[in-house]
Amino acid sequence: MKGLTIHKKEHEQYVFMTELYNLLELNPSNYTHFVKRNLIKNPFAEEGKDYTKDYSLVETRGRGHFRQEYLLHVDFVLKVCMAARSNKAEQIRNYLVTLIKKRESKELLSIEEATLAHLLINYFKYVANQVEAEKDHKRHYIASRMPMTGYHKGIGHLAVQFHQYRNEMINLKPEYIEQKLKEFCLENQRAYKKTKNKRDALAYCDRYELIKSAVFDVLMVNGTDPSKAVDFASAVKRMAENAATQLYRNNETDLFHTKQEDLKNPVPQISNIKSLK
Repeated sequence: MKGLTIHKKEHEQYVFMTELYNLLELNPSNYTHFVKRNLIKNPFAEEGKDYTKDYSLVETRGRGHFRQEYLLHVDFVLKVCMAARSNKAEQIRNYLVTLIKKRESKELLSIEEATLAHLLINYFKYVANQVEAEKDHKRHYIASRMPMTGYHKGIGHLAVQFHQYRNEMINLKPEYIEQKLKEFCLENQRAYKKTKNKRDALAYCDRYELIKSAVFDVLMVNGTDPSKAVDFASAVKRMAENAATQLYRNNETDLFHTKQEDLKNPVPQISNIKSLK
């Protein structure tokens, strides 16, 4: 929002209390009282978590008048706005609610999420890495559902169940892919191409779905909530699509691609992002 700057400190995001107060268009002379009521003496506001006193930043508003500065955690800003009574406060509340909904659906990513998404796209533009991600997810799915006795009679059934579950979660049922393939051929005036498998079909008509599927796979193995995994994987797909990312079978040098010697698997970084738990 114009006039309100998001600041970063030790991997957390904050806004200045003075900037927020000015933006709320509240009575300038009531700043100290507002802070005392909504921060210092608010039993639901925790110093060090929701806000921090910043001794180095004191804003002057006229000769001999000072405001003690505070850093408000971005998650606490909405609560402060709800306590304010002004038309501007109502506008900011609505704006923040919209942002929260976009964050929850992963339509809007944090800096950490966007950085991870970029690394995942770079890693999963190689089909070989996509295949390994699906295999890992399949092994994890089966192992987590096998009897504790280690009896393996049901592995075949669980493998079928895995593919049904995965197709349902990321909306890649065979009939959907078939329809998508036909629509692609019609829209692009291409001859209908009968493919050997689902991966080949998607590579032909919507390669970004393959990146989405791989991201979903690694998130599920790392314990991410299924609905969050789908939302984040969809966001990564949108980023890959906007960047017109090309796919390659392997990270090897050939006529179309030079091997990335510094390519690293970004999957271990998933556990460091709280929103993907």
